[in-house]
Amino acid sequence: MTSGRVRRRAVLALAFGAALTTGAATGAWHETAVDAAVPGQRGAETRLRTPLPPGGVPLDGVPLGPDEARELLSVLDDPWAAYYPADAVSGYRRQVDGTYPGVGLTVRQAAGRVTVAYVQPAGPAARAGIVEGDEITAVDGTPAGDLGLAGVVAALRGPVGTPVTLAVGARPVDLVREILTGTDVTAEPVPDTGLLWLRVAGFGRGTADRVRAALARAPEGVLLDLRGNPGGLVDEAAAVASAFLPPGPVVSYDDGTGGRRELDVAGPPGDTDTPVVVLADGGTASAAEVLLAALRDRGRAVVVGSTTYGKGSVQAPTTLGDGGVLNLTIGHWYPPGGHAVDGRGIDPDIAVPAGEAETRGVEVLEGLADE
Repeated sequence: MTSGRVRRRAVLALAFGAALTTGAATGAWHETAVDAAVPGQRGAETRLRTPLPPGGVPLDGVPLGPDEARELLSVLDDPWAAYYPADAVSGYRRQVDGTYPGVGLTVRQAAGRVTVAYVQPAGPAARAGIVEGDEITAVDGTPAGDLGLAGVVAALRGPVGTPVTLAVGARPVDLVREILTGTDVTAEPVPDTGLLWLRVAGFGRGTADRVRAALARAPEGVLLDLRGNPGGLVDEAAAVASAFLPPGPVVSYDDGTGGRRELDVAGPPGDTDTPVVVLADGGTASAAEVLLAALRDRGRAVVVGSTTYGKGSVQAPTTLGDGGVLNLTIGHWYPPGGHAVDGRGIDPDIAVPAGEAETRGVEVLEGLADE
């Protein structure tokens, strides 16, 4: 395998698993694809009939069928591992373009409660009247407390056209999964200021272009809202970083060969002068954490909110002999400052309760804009 191929696989795969790792209840995974990948829901310990090659990867072309792949997942100590059977690969590939089957919301957990962190406009959840802050008490009759955050996410994923019933508080809500886009970029002025509120809900193809278009309004300051952002394509996150940073590093990552590679700012020169405040919370994960950390480590932004999720691992997809795809963790990624993110998250510069993040963020941004 060439080093270029390894790099391409690792960069693209950094995003896969974002929905699972952050509790993005978008249903981005086929319901039979990652049964063993959810912590606490692993299958029975079984002996592998097809052992891993030395080092675990690559497995390209190995005649590993669905049963063997699931057995492999059941014995691996890899909570982010996932198997996509051949008939689900098309849905998996669509994630590279920023589309996926889902219900259009992300969730977070605090004080034992699973609540809605973000509702995608015009998605199934939004049309059903679900709003940010609603508590998810059950999924298809199973209490959210029994499922846990990852279990809620797992219960919500599934193929396009299939139903799922949420208990929102005491109210049952019937939803049907559909194809959604993860490239949501919402830009609107903060009232009575020259500031721009810029929400990035995911990183799919075209996200960076939309962000640059929004910045063309020449705001006096940017409130970059990454709350509930489960990640997406890391090269798009790096391209968004490029809109704010001069040339330099964005992220380094293990490439699966024992080496470390670096992804730098690319594209036209970014706006390095307009003040930026990033809003973050426990639903900010994966590629969203890559962007946040790059901006903060390079002195470009102040982070307001709460500690991010801490999805700092890298997965690489491998096409098996039966046409299925196996996604395995090959290492970790690191921001420009070199500190570990996986399992720790990124602490904000200014910690505030969830309900106060926007107000405090605007206050900080106005102060920076006046300097």
